[in-house]
Amino acid sequence: MKQGAHLILCIVVGFVYYEIFKYLGIPFWAHALSIPILVYLMIFATNLYSFRMALDFEKIPAKGYGSRIFDLKQHETNLFGLGLRKFDEFYWRTATDAIVYAYTTDDRSIVLCDYHLGAVKFCDLVTNFEGGFSLTTSNNSSSGNIPRENKKMLQIFHGAVFSEALRNHLIAIEFLKQKGFQVRYWKIHNFRMRFAKAFLSERENTIGLLSPIKLLYYMAINYKFRYMKPIQQQFLAKTLELP
Repeated sequence: MKQGAHLILCIVVGFVYYEIFKYLGIPFWAHALSIPILVYLMIFATNLYSFRMALDFEKIPAKGYGSRIFDLKQHETNLFGLGLRKFDEFYWRTATDAIVYAYTTDDRSIVLCDYHLGAVKFCDLVTNFEGGFSLTTSNNSSSGNIPRENKKMLQIFHGAVFSEALRNHLIAIEFLKQKGFQVRYWKIHNFRMRFAKAFLSERENTIGLLSPIKLLYYMAINYKFRYMKPIQQQFLAKTLELP
């Protein structure tokens, strides 16, 4: 579902919800008190659909996504100049659907995923290390809305252009190497398997009955701010523990 369609659907559901209360003669104050329940149900339904087990890679639709493809093609030119080569592209049918272009460096130490959700565009750079550790550098603050396990390191530079995100990612890699981390190079042939596994690994954190409440709580306290600094600073602040 396109992001605009998802927003319209939420508005329609909210309107119908209001009309039902009005038709039943329920006082407005009771309706207002029930709004958190509606928000909870919307978040829960959205997450349940987005993280469904049947989710799979699809070919990018031939119609309706021309503007997104145009943007991503322009990004491809910029990324080529930074030494990244595209090796995959696909359509990811979540509640707010995405077109994804995947790139890697010549030595395959980094994979960059360029996401286009319509109104929202962002990228993630990922490097894996021995021992099950990984480093993600994102230019979207929403990436840090929920806590991550210590092995899944995250640093966010919101709004950073590709060159800035890549530079900060490389700096973090060098820092981790100094701490004894060894890069585990990507095997491109199993990228999709690893992508799906990483995405669905968040399923337990997003479809539980308390998940919408937890999400709203973490957003309210701006939990993402702990990730909006370089890995080096997170380590010094002791919000990141390294072996």
